[in-house]
Amino acid sequence: MYLKSFLLSKKYHYLIEMSIKYRHGTCIKPRRPGHKYIIHPLPTKQMWGGQFLNDLADEYPEAKTEYCKERYHKLGTFQIVEIDDEITIVNMIVSQIPTPKSKPPVRYETLSTVLREIAELALKEEATIHMGRICCDNFHKGDWNEIEPILKKISEECGTVWYVYE
Repeated sequence: MYLKSFLLSKKYHYLIEMSIKYRHGTCIKPRRPGHKYIIHPLPTKQMWGGQFLNDLADEYPEAKTEYCKERYHKLGTFQIVEIDDEITIVNMIVSQIPTPKSKPPVRYETLSTVLREIAELALKEEATIHMGRICCDNFHKGDWNEIEPILKKISEECGTVWYVYE
């Protein structure tokens, strides 16, 4: 009995470790064949700025154009921006504009819900999912120690592999 549970825990550990693959570089130009989703967080109020978003807009201006069509966005929604047969940009609305007394702008429960929906959609389309360390910047103020377990849990349940670029 012990040997069987040990083997299962080893297999389980392997699956967890494989759920997130860390890569060097930028997710703006993913290096995998096939259809790729590039996902990134945005706030409910129209704000597009920072190095990553500016680089993304330089490479895929359609992503910014789609987001900027409206001044306010509903928390927990996402926009699918088809660039071509291989690249789809996903604008995730998962944070709110901070106020001096508010908690961090990123909403983890909302992020989890949106990531699950994106994972299921990507699996249907046989697409891989690529991102930076989402929400872990000076604006969203997320904690990777909170986000990584969300990704792992979704991976366990859906079979998703996340490519995280550092």
